[in-house]
Amino acid sequence: MQPVAFRYEAQPESGLTFQAAPEDRPILDDLVATCTRHHGPSALFLQARGHDGLTRRVRAGRERGVQITEDLAKELVELLGRDRVGLVRV
Repeated sequence: MQPVAFRYEAQPESGLTFQAAPEDRPILDDLVATCTRHHGPSALFLQARGHDGLTRRVRAGRERGVQITEDLAKELVELLGRDRVGLVRV
């Protein structure tokens, strides 16, 4: 996963991914609200680390897709940190 740069060009085949862990539970509502505000056609992936230490990659349904923009990237980076948000090729 490449960290989000604030100047990038998301290609039509790009998706957005972010990493979450059990300790992120307090900000889950903020993450959902942020993604909902930026609803769009790009795939959204979550890399969720469980209490067992295993990471699961989950693709959100089409109704949870996002419009990849610099504003969305900035909001997610503020919530999670730059190293936990990235673009992926789908």
